[in-house]
This record gives sequence, structure tokens and C-alpha cells, in this order.
Amino acid sequence: MVRQYTGWRRYDTEEEYQILKKLTKLISLRHNLFIPQMKIIKKERINGKIKKKHEIEIPVNRVLKIESLDNQTKEKLINLRNRIDLVKLTKMIVYLKEKLEKVYNEKRRKQCLIKM
Repeated sequence: MVRQYTGWRRYDTEEEYQILKKLTKLISLRHNLFIPQMKIIKKERINGKIKKKHEIEIPVNRVLKIESLDNQTKEKLINLRNRIDLVKLTKMIVYLKEKLEKVYNEKRRKQCLIKM
């Protein structure tokens, strides 16, 4: 999932690592607390065609539906979701993506200068 945000570049400096570490946590929060995902709940073959039935749900809501999960954990998840502002979270992800891009370009520029 992180590659969708950062691409397939090679990030190998300590500064890039620290940015990626923060970015990974934020992306995980965004996708697990706010972004709905499709899950196949039924597949059947009808006259050579496969019909699929999907359930669209936010991952945290799937976890909250688990009956064996204790109430304390459920409350923590609900409080976490309520504390986080989706707009601020998204802006922070965009900021870190831009910062990672800047750090990467500076690294590449230094490498090009060294080769000359």
C-alpha cells in the first residue's frame, strides 16, 4: 500500500527511512480507520460465469463486529477513530510525500554532482 503513495524508488538514507516510517503509520491509520474496502463474501458459478457478492466496510468496523473482542479494546478503537481528523491526517500524508520527494531529489542531485 505504501508503494501507491511513494512509488518504486530506492529510499536508502536515514532521513528517507524516518520519513517513510512516519508515512507508513499515517497511511495505515487512514486505510484502517476511514477507507472502506471490499471483501468477497460469496462466489458462485452460474452458466459459466462467476458471480461475486461483496461486502463494503471499513476495516475497523469489521473488527468492532467481532463478538469475542473485549469492550475495552473496542472502546480504544472507537476513541482512536474519533480523535483523528481525516482532513489533517490526509494533509500530513501529502506533506510527508512532498518532503520525501524533496529529500530524494536532493540525494539524486548530490549523486549526479559526485559522478561529474
